[in-house]
Amino acid sequence: MSVRKKLALGAIAFASAALFVAAFATGAAALSPGPGSSRVALTPCHVEGVKEEVRCGVYQVFENRKTRKGRMLPLKIVVIPAKNPHPD
Repeated sequence: MSVRKKLALGAIAFASAALFVAAFATGAAALSPGPGSSRVALTPCHVEGVKEEVRCGVYQVFENRKTRKGRMLPLKIVVIPAKNPHPD
């Protein structure tokens, strides 16, 4: 492989890594709770196809998160218990 190709591949790898880090940092900031954030009230429920009792709730979000106005969308949440208390 020529030096030119190695440099090009190195530049592509570096740019990809930089984009990944930037996307991860942006996503983590978007997921962190901000001021005025609320918790979801989870209540016991049963879901088709799951034997054990699970916890269910609804989290309301704005359709347009930037303006924080307009229609509200209900996001249904189901928390299924882990099979093992210690993850792999």
